[in-house]
Amino acid sequence: MCRVRPLENPENGLPVLWAFCRGAAKKARTAKKAKIKRQILKRISIFADGKFEDGGVKYNKWTAWLVQSGRVASRCSGAGRSERADTVDRARSHDMTSGSIWRSLLGFSIPIMISNLVQSTYNAVDMLFVGRFTGTESLAAVSVCGPILNVMIITLSGMSAGVLVVISGLLGAGDIKQAQDAAHTSVALYALMAAVMTVLGLLFVPQILRLVQTPAAAMPEAKRYLYTVFAGTVFTFGYNLIGALQRGLGNAAASMSFVIISSAANIALDAVFIVWLGMGAFGAALGTVLSQVAAFVIGTVQFARGGAALRLSARAVRFHKKHLKNILLFGVPTALNEVMVNLAMLTVSGVANSFGLASSAAYGVGSRINSLAIFTDGAMNQTMSAYASQNIGAGRQKRALEGLWKAII
Repeated sequence: MCRVRPLENPENGLPVLWAFCRGAAKKARTAKKAKIKRQILKRISIFADGKFEDGGVKYNKWTAWLVQSGRVASRCSGAGRSERADTVDRARSHDMTSGSIWRSLLGFSIPIMISNLVQSTYNAVDMLFVGRFTGTESLAAVSVCGPILNVMIITLSGMSAGVLVVISGLLGAGDIKQAQDAAHTSVALYALMAAVMTVLGLLFVPQILRLVQTPAAAMPEAKRYLYTVFAGTVFTFGYNLIGALQRGLGNAAASMSFVIISSAANIALDAVFIVWLGMGAFGAALGTVLSQVAAFVIGTVQFARGGAALRLSARAVRFHKKHLKNILLFGVPTALNEVMVNLAMLTVSGVANSFGLASSAAYGVGSRINSLAIFTDGAMNQTMSAYASQNIGAGRQKRALEGLWKAII
């Protein structure tokens, strides 16, 4: 029903009346659409809070039906569809901008602590098997190579911090398209870094080992170990990148799962190659590389099929100048800081190596124990990077600061 006001020109009354009723009907339809959109977005907010869990994503049955059937898109305008996508993607990215701060921090940091603890066992497990079932030369070779590889891993960890900060910030702001561009830039950057590291590593293995004063008796085994690990650098970089992207999405538990699987594979392969086949340091290196291949494959499949907010495509992998600049801005200082510390440790390792096989092997064992003692530090750094980036990106600086104080406690 429409209300008609007195007409100033009765001769044109019918067209004016028709136009007025048509405008009223349009307003009614707009109000109805707005009401429907509010109801749908209210239900999708339940999706973000999470009531049920299926496939790692939390939602209730009504929201799952609503999202999967596509009725949001059909019942809302283009703007409503964009809001729906942003809300759903934010939920899939494990939103840390709402809810309990303690739950966000602990839920993210504990899986990373477990991942760091498990990951630090790679070289330690190699040393355990080599030291138990082979000679001192093989143990010294693995001990010498540990600090060298740590420099590479720490560099990766620093660059991963840049990826985590950039992607978390963009997801916190709800900019999924830019987050995907940043992820594709990260893939291109890691591919380039892996290629450079592989070539340089394979070319300069003898020079690197002489630089750290590797004992002559351990040199052949150390060469075989480093050549094998450098040949598999692309998988090491790839598996660390998948972990960084998962943590950027706020999903630390996903990255933890394939790290655990990889470590279990490493133990099994060490038992086969070292105990059964007697391959010494080379067997330890081969087991490490193959386990990281497994981690990379599992992580890639999990990332592709896990309903993540980021959808990667090989065709879209390229450098985006703005995102590359930001990743390097956050990643390079972190990497340099960690690398300088590990280079100092590498210098100490060189001094220990100069005293012979026994000293070299003993120092390697001690450094592995030390690495187990500091794994919580890196976990809290990554937790606060992801938490603060998401909240600052969402414009919730006060919540980010509250999280910082609670993390310090």
